[in-house]
Formats: sequence, structure tokens, C-alpha cells
Amino acid sequence: MYLSSVFLLLLYVALARPASHVSSEDDNQTWKVTRLDYHYMTEWPGFGPPHTEWPEGRKFNSTISLDVQIPDELAPGSNWVYKCDMNWEHSVLPGISADCIPQSIHKHVHDNVAFFVEPWQIPGKDLPPGSPAEMPFSLTIQKTSVTQSWGPARRWLGNVTISCDDPGSPSSYLTCLTGPPFDGMRCKLGAINNIDLSNKTELQVFAQEVCDSTASC
Repeated sequence: MYLSSVFLLLLYVALARPASHVSSEDDNQTWKVTRLDYHYMTEWPGFGPPHTEWPEGRKFNSTISLDVQIPDELAPGSNWVYKCDMNWEHSVLPGISADCIPQSIHKHVHDNVAFFVEPWQIPGKDLPPGSPAEMPFSLTIQKTSVTQSWGPARRWLGNVTISCDDPGSPSSYLTCLTGPPFDGMRCKLGAINNIDLSNKTELQVFAQEVCDSTASC
């Protein structure tokens, strides 16, 4: 389910707020992305002469799917797992948010988790001609917690930048490989078929609790 543009605006506003609007470090959280699968069209289909265009019937939407572990505030040491999925028309990152689905039933706290992706360019590094607009990218995750019987809503925001196939880069969490003709590019955390071109580090999202008119700390 896609959220409104108003929600997206709130995300940008919250991320841009000064430190006085963010709670103390004790209220920050670390979320771990344990799975990330990303599939998108390459510039050329991998069939025929160079610069062959994709046939209309072989084009496909880009898809991203990830699992994120988020701590249970009422049970220290426990985590909830959320599955986040989105697809969009190829070649253009959507810049809109989508809900993440909990993989188990919450007993005490109802957390609403959403995410969105947007284009990002590695500072000081020009992309080669023909590079897809969908890589690298920025991933933002938001969690809003509402207890069932007490207290105001609380909201956290976390952002991480992601690239691929550059083990020396701190943002290169993914290995991306092309497949057979018309299959495009497939990316995963870590290795694909024992080929690992990532930086071999865990993908963690460091989230700050945000205090504003929509959430209290």
C-alpha cells in the first residue's frame, strides 16, 4: 500500500530537522537488514549487437525486497522482522514510500514500518555512461510505534546509502551480476553463487527518534 505524498514530505522534513528536535542517543536504535534482493533492467538487454534496445514485450518493472529486524521496545533482546517490497516502472526510482509487513503478530505494540528508495550519487565519483539510474540508491526506513493502551506515538527514522561491486567502498553492501539475455541485473546482500563483490559488512540502519508535531519523545 502506497502512502501519501504528505507522508513523504514529513520524512524529508524530519530528516532535515536540527539536533534539538532529535531525542538523546539512548533512544536511538540500530536496525539490521538481513536480506535485500534487487532486480532491474540493464541499459541493454544482453542480446544482439551493442546498443540493442529492449523489445517492449521483454521489459519489466524493477523490484526490491528486503527483511529488516527492528527491536521490540517492551522485550529487550527481541526483534520483530518486517518484509518490505516495492516495484516500479523500470529506470526511474519512484521516490514514494510503501508499507512493510510484520512477519509475526505483535502482542503489545503496534508498529507501523514504511520505507522508500531514491537516487543517490557517490560523492566525488562520476557514474560511467549508461549507468542505471537505480544504482546506487538511498534507503530510508521509518517506524512509528503506538502502544495499545497508553502513551503517545513515537517515531524513528533511519537512512543508509547503498552501492554495489566495490569492496573498498563503505556503501557497497551488494553484489550485482547480470544474468542471461533479457534478465537484467540481480543484486543481493553479500555473495551471489559464491561470487562476493560487496564490502562484506552487515547492512545496518542507524535510526534516530524524531520529536515533532506528529510524534512525541
